Amino acid sequence: MSFPQTTDSLLSPVLTAGVAAILAVLLAASPLAAQVSPAVIALVDLGAVMLFHPKMANYDPHRAAFLMDGKLIPASREKKPAPADHQNALAELTKKRGSIEAQLNDIRRGLDDKLRQEAEAHGERILKAATGTRAVLENQNLVRVAQINQEFALKARVLFADLRDLDQQIRTMQKTDPSGQFSSPQETRTIFLALLDEVKETVKAVAAARRVAVVLDAGPALGLPGEATTDVPVPLPPENPYKTALNEPPPPDFEPRGVVENHYQAIGEGIYNWVRNRSAILGPVRNEVAAARVLMGGVDITEEVITNLLTKYKVNQSTQWVILNAYRATR
Repeated sequence: MSFPQTTDSLLSPVLTAGVAAILAVLLAASPLAAQVSPAVIALVDLGAVMLFHPKMANYDPHRAAFLMDGKLIPASREKKPAPADHQNALAELTKKRGSIEAQLNDIRRGLDDKLRQEAEAHGERILKAATGTRAVLENQNLVRVAQINQEFALKARVLFADLRDLDQQIRTMQKTDPSGQFSSPQETRTIFLALLDEVKETVKAVAAARRVAVVLDAGPALGLPGEATTDVPVPLPPENPYKTALNEPPPPDFEPRGVVENHYQAIGEGIYNWVRNRSAILGPVRNEVAAARVLMGGVDITEEVITNLLTKYKVNQSTQWVILNAYRATR
């Protein structure tokens, strides 16, 4: 799956040597960094800025808890190893999940092969057919393509059901934390509120630099589970994709172009999914991050605030660029 892109190429600015220097120049020359004339009202997507706070890399949305690792999030209690049976059971479920995903990938490849074969055969039939019979052949091709898709959909349906069941079992086990490494519900809320305070201070700093007196939240509303919102959730992997984005080092300059492209494409897709799940992720502070209604006007400073936070936590500029592009793709 690829996420929508807001430029002709999501990856091109990170494919050459000296990428950090180039990006620094681009960011410095961008409208985000430029001084603009004073605006009466500024807009910010508060939920997006919360999602991109670097400490959110420690958040496990499946557990609805923060990893208390003593680094980004101070450890509040003594840790103890999880019992072996708990670890083994979770590892077994994860292994089964990987097996099902492999089967689904095989089904997808089989579907692609069948559709390609049908397309090639159809092309040959069209070339050999008389002009008057081509419309009939086109209709027959549509029927065959539909049959192929249905055949593979039936194969995948059972596996998808098994995958959902496994994911539910994994989430249930993950919420059981015998090791004491994750925050309690009250601790989780306390951490979220502290992050929100820091985000608001960052917003104030950016607004002051732009000489803006009023800032309104222009992000989409965070609905309760099942409510209709502009948030379109997509499945999140077991591993926090934002943590992956911040922790995985950029490929070295000597890597082949394809390796670099795949690296940043995977990061971008993960961040895109992260933003699409904002309602679930920010549930513990839904009321505090409630979006205000903005009718018109204002200058959007969301990306500048995100950049400010990421720079504060020394996130490399290549990753910053991918994060901002993935965020733009969700708007």
